Amino acid sequence: MYLIKILRPHQWIKNLLVFVPLVAGRDLFTPSLIIQNLWVFVIFCLGASSVYIINDLLDINNDRKHPTKKLRPIPAGKVPAPLALIISLSLLAGGFGLSLLFFNITIGLLLVGYFLLCLSYSLWLKKIAIIDIIVLSLFYLWRVMMGGMALNITITFWLMIFTLFLFFSLSCVKRYIEIYRAKTQVAYKNVQGRGYSPGDDVFVMLMGMASSFSAVVILCLYFNENASYHFSYGYILILLLWLNRIWFLTHKNLVHDDPLVFAVKDKWSLLMFLFMCVLIVIDMKIVN
Repeated sequence: MYLIKILRPHQWIKNLLVFVPLVAGRDLFTPSLIIQNLWVFVIFCLGASSVYIINDLLDINNDRKHPTKKLRPIPAGKVPAPLALIISLSLLAGGFGLSLLFFNITIGLLLVGYFLLCLSYSLWLKKIAIIDIIVLSLFYLWRVMMGGMALNITITFWLMIFTLFLFFSLSCVKRYIEIYRAKTQVAYKNVQGRGYSPGDDVFVMLMGMASSFSAVVILCLYFNENASYHFSYGYILILLLWLNRIWFLTHKNLVHDDPLVFAVKDKWSLLMFLFMCVLIVIDMKIVN
């Protein structure tokens, strides 16, 4: 049970971003591409879990002071550090091997590159204010890029910049929560390893909200140049509503840790996501 927990399978929801190029390219009904994309998803899950374990090992001292992270198997001593390291490297090797088996060396190198970027983040970059949020948003963009490159689908400038601004905003949510807790809750005041002071929560919130509106504007500009989307207004309104709702709930301290994990458990987020999926499927049917 503890060996499963260190993989953080609940975080794999983020890896569904590898399907974004398939959806954006309107090839969602091509069986061969779906199967390929599923393999990309599996490969990234292996790589991401490898990173989560390494991150737990590097942050073990800070995590032991954290009210919730101290309960994780590695900080709590349920899984020995040497065993955790072996599992992490095995997962990375497995992901790299599957990349070579089903795709090519480029996908394998992208996976290793993601691992090295995450390692740099855990060791140095997370301690630098603003840079840490940019790197967090790059982690999400990396998933989209890997999905597109594996399927030979061109990642447009519009998609890349939209993804960057969207997930910069969501990364700000994550960082704001940490700063706000350190500011208001005694149990979190001993948590270290970040480049922010307790008074920086408002600044991070302003950055995040500005980035969320920028993502919506970018989507509007894209639809203005691509009239082939039949439900563009629907997509824009749903995104606008969801992002503002996330920030509203974050401000009320009702979002915990990760906004994407929260969204999976939030019935209104799921309802909006379902409605958007229906619009996307109908849109693709009309086009095809």
